[in-house]
Amino acid sequence: DLFNINGDYILNSGSYKFVAMNLVGRDFQIEDGSSIRFNGDIMNSSLDINANYRTKASLSTLLSDEESVSNKRNVDCGISITGRLSNPELGFSIEIPDLNPMIKSRVESALSSDDKVQKQFLSLILSNSFLPDDFDVFIEHLDSTPFALIVGKAARCRKQRGVTWPILQLPPQ
Repeated sequence: DLFNINGDYILNSGSYKFVAMNLVGRDFQIEDGSSIRFNGDIMNSSLDINANYRTKASLSTLLSDEESVSNKRNVDCGISITGRLSNPELGFSIEIPDLNPMIKSRVESALSSDDKVQKQFLSLILSNSFLPDDFDVFIEHLDSTPFALIVGKAARCRKQRGVTWPILQLPPQ
């Protein structure tokens, strides 16, 4: 080996640029206590990095409820980067602070699977808004926003060709 490094590097601040679909990048703030453990070969280093991006979004689209949740709320989009540097694993989360128990339960239901979290995470990163749960209905009612046009075109192309592909692919667990 030409170069070996050993030890722990604890991060107390910093940022991570997350680029979604080569369209838009968001700066995530790295959480204090995130770490990189060097184990000799640099590519064998272990990652344990958590970072957050805060935006504001209305819950009305996510919950299909214009009346009780029409105002915008803080939404924390989290990303975790774990595993080896040579093959990192990404995890995604969405947290909405300060919700009453009834709305919190509805949000948890709307984000009840990894696929739903991934779809909403990407939507929040690209457009600072949630997508409706029934994405095909959303495609039928596209407006002229750049995000809607891009997503609509990709979804129509996918639907016409009968191709299924996830927005973001997480490795099997």
